[in-house]
Amino acid sequence: MAGGVTGRPAPAGRRSALLVANAAYRDPGLSRLRSPVPDIRALADVLGAPAIGAFEVDTLTDADEAVLRRRVAAFFADRGPDDVLLLHFSCHGLKDQRGRRYLAAADTELSALAATGLPASFVSEQMGESASRSVLLVLDCCYSGAFAHDTAVRADRSVHIADAFRGGGTGRVVLTASSATEYSFEGGRITSYEAQPSVFTEALVRGLRTGAADLDHDGEISVDELFEHASQRVREAQVGQVPRKWAYESTGPLVVARSVRPAVLPDEIRSDLASDRRVLRLEAVRALADLGSLPRTKMIYILPVWPRRCVNPPSGSSPLWLPRRGMGTG
Repeated sequence: MAGGVTGRPAPAGRRSALLVANAAYRDPGLSRLRSPVPDIRALADVLGAPAIGAFEVDTLTDADEAVLRRRVAAFFADRGPDDVLLLHFSCHGLKDQRGRRYLAAADTELSALAATGLPASFVSEQMGESASRSVLLVLDCCYSGAFAHDTAVRADRSVHIADAFRGGGTGRVVLTASSATEYSFEGGRITSYEAQPSVFTEALVRGLRTGAADLDHDGEISVDELFEHASQRVREAQVGQVPRKWAYESTGPLVVARSVRPAVLPDEIRSDLASDRRVLRLEAVRALADLGSLPRTKMIYILPVWPRRCVNPPSGSSPLWLPRRGMGTG
């Protein structure tokens, strides 16, 4: 099994995901969205798959603001530092005349946004108070200026997500489908392009389901790789969105999932192992030893191929431990 990898779960904290989809709104000024519910169903499937995301997944659809607030608070409470938390919102995003950001709930009223919208500041505070050092927030939302007739607000098309979710704590990564307001107002209603499904979330799902987001072919999909894959797909779709990523107080690579594609050893090591030159073969073995120098709790189990002309394998051709960053950070 040349260069193949078989995974073995690494001891770690819990992996939990809360996926929020609000498609229907009681305020007639907020148009119904077509894609959120199918989006999170597809995302829940791949994140919950034991061989891919291995997350405990919970979903919430068309919830009122009070329910959203309680569920988000509970999601971040009573966590350990090694827990990996993923919070995904697919809904209308709103921005008021003072530049404050909100996520729309089913009962959000544009005329009373401060009282009925879920403030971005609240979500940021809950993230900051959590003990987890591995938090991923995904916002598949287009933002709009909630006050349709405020020229000054509408002229500022940036949402300043970086400021809204900077907060405290460590190990926080924020991904957004867009960094600008992409809604328009028609007759007092908010309208949008209403992608079906969302190009951004669809790209995330595809990258995880097929392993295409494992850009370095190491058997794991980091948040950086997943974002790069999704961003490329969004650019190719030419939908006018510019996905963005922010990382705050990162403690190491955040691994979102295992790849369904087999990992392979780096090309240079494989080449040296197959070389006729003994010095190169020995150098390859030293490189393998360096790969296996991390603590055992951060390893994956792989079955190496020992060329007969390379060096004598360990007693009984025992398997070799190679580094695994874990399904979190490290």
